[in-house]
Amino acid sequence: MNKRQIEILIDLLERDNYISAAKLAKKHQVSTKTIYTDLDVLEEDLLQKQLKLIKIPRHGLIIEGDLIVKHQLLVTVRNHLSTSLLPSDYSQREGHYLRKLLLENDNCSILDLAMDFFLSETSVRRDLDRLEKLVSDHHLALIKEHGCVSIQGDEGKIRSFLRSYLLDHYQLMPGALSASQELSTMFRECDLTQLDKKIQELKALFAISIPQHLEIYVMLDLVINSYRIKNNHYLRAVDVSIEDDLHFIEVYPLASELLSASLDLPVDLLSDDEIKQICLTILSLGYIPMASDNQEFKRLTTDLIDKVSELSGLDFSQDSYLREMINKHMRPMIYRLKNKITIENQTTEEIKKRYSILFNIVWLASKIVTDSYHIDFLDSEIAFLTIYFQIAVEKIEKPLEIVIVCPHGLATSELIFNTLRRLISPYDHLKKIDFSDVTDELVQDVDMIISSVELRQLSCNYILVSPVPSQFEVDKIQNFYHSLTDGNRKILSVVKDKQSINQSMVCDLIQNHIYLNQDCKTYDQVIQFLVNQDSSSELQTAYIDSIFQREHLGSTSVYTGIALPHANPRTVGKSGLKLLTLKQPIVWGANKVKVVMLISIKEGEEELYKDALIYLYSKIDDQHFIDQLVTATTTQEFMTRLFREE
Repeated sequence: MNKRQIEILIDLLERDNYISAAKLAKKHQVSTKTIYTDLDVLEEDLLQKQLKLIKIPRHGLIIEGDLIVKHQLLVTVRNHLSTSLLPSDYSQREGHYLRKLLLENDNCSILDLAMDFFLSETSVRRDLDRLEKLVSDHHLALIKEHGCVSIQGDEGKIRSFLRSYLLDHYQLMPGALSASQELSTMFRECDLTQLDKKIQELKALFAISIPQHLEIYVMLDLVINSYRIKNNHYLRAVDVSIEDDLHFIEVYPLASELLSASLDLPVDLLSDDEIKQICLTILSLGYIPMASDNQEFKRLTTDLIDKVSELSGLDFSQDSYLREMINKHMRPMIYRLKNKITIENQTTEEIKKRYSILFNIVWLASKIVTDSYHIDFLDSEIAFLTIYFQIAVEKIEKPLEIVIVCPHGLATSELIFNTLRRLISPYDHLKKIDFSDVTDELVQDVDMIISSVELRQLSCNYILVSPVPSQFEVDKIQNFYHSLTDGNRKILSVVKDKQSINQSMVCDLIQNHIYLNQDCKTYDQVIQFLVNQDSSSELQTAYIDSIFQREHLGSTSVYTGIALPHANPRTVGKSGLKLLTLKQPIVWGANKVKVVMLISIKEGEEELYKDALIYLYSKIDDQHFIDQLVTATTTQEFMTRLFREE
């Protein structure tokens, strides 16, 4: 507490009736806002002594509690008013200056500082000269103008300086309790205590261990960042992208919830760059994942990996790191989903866009988990699972790094970029770099450099092209690219081959629901037969009614000889396709039909299966294709013909 806060406390303890904040502000020559800030500090101390500060609009303020306790406290604060409660020299005041200038306000009046410390303005200015030397050593500037003072500089450097200062100045020792006591001069002790409790809870939930002597770094970064963010100071974009370091995303959910707890804000309102900064802190400390012994989570992990392997055509079953990470991720993920805690943010959309096909595969496979726990997955959770599998994919072969160099990154780079995007696999990384930024160090790990200007400053090879690449230049790029992608890279093509993925998703929808050479006479019999093959739906009556209602609106038959009845998504319990061929064609609307495909897509999964259904729809306009399906005599032959490309 500073002198003014002590005097306000005495004012309140001496009274047995209400006093307004405005009167206190007038008496102490400060704003009402400052009075309320002081009251927040007093309120915490009063609670520790079983006293309560009551604030009632239009009445004012009063301290309630045991009269003896109030009297004892009054005597104590009077005795200490002019002694050790105020910092007596610069070394004691230094931390208070930093708290006021970096954690509480953007700038302070020199006069207010003089009043707070009971110093002359001249003494405060001498203190500020010493403080200026301290901050300038860390590439920050102390600005004095118009009777006010502020500390300015890059936000990342300000936070780094604060952390270093606190570690050195307070000689912090391992153990959060000690840290909470030592740092109470700079931060509210209750904030530190609650934050430490949350760190321990989340470490247990996410099953990770951080060396005890390094936990102080996590706490400091969280508390400093939260105070700065609350004062509207934000980091510049952190120079870490998903493409650059996929492992970074492993701790993203933990970092999200830690920052959410320190700011008391939902994760979806947090800045992605702020979350990434906490990620980097955790990664730099060498955190240790602790394996989960929960057999149910282990089973779900195995089932999920097996299903993704089946759908993608890549065998992930032997990747022990993948198994360990998903097993560790499973518990907090299910906890979040059950409690409807979202970690949706910009990173989710980046992952969905960058790894769209793998994202859809993982979403489809994750139904194993949703069926076990009766929970709905969010895109954000699928995104993080996708990253674990993407890391596993990149172990097979790392994506190529390809850069385009153009002056000023103007329209010419877009022309070249769009040309190359048609040649380069989405699996590989294609980036644009401004000519002025190109150095040997920047491109040392790049696999291919394409430039519309000469790069005399580079010692490595590059391909020089026109602003609008000629066919000769395009062929040259394509040949070089193919030379880079020979070998093991080819086994990864399935992950980026939409046709293969669509076929996998169709197979998953069909399962074993293929019924050949059936003897049905009417479309009612066909629909009833197909519905009866799966009687597990809780909405069986509504389900079949919705199919017939759709037929009454207009026949779903096609002139090529196939009918496509489908159910209302709201009545579907599980997405699926059922296919049937008939011994003899039947009349269905205006057409004669010999093949039927019953489409049942659950509400909320339409987007997931859209491409797979479009893939099938693109085939049914071919009379020969339908005839080939009708003549199939085995399920295997039917599936082969279903996917055959003419």
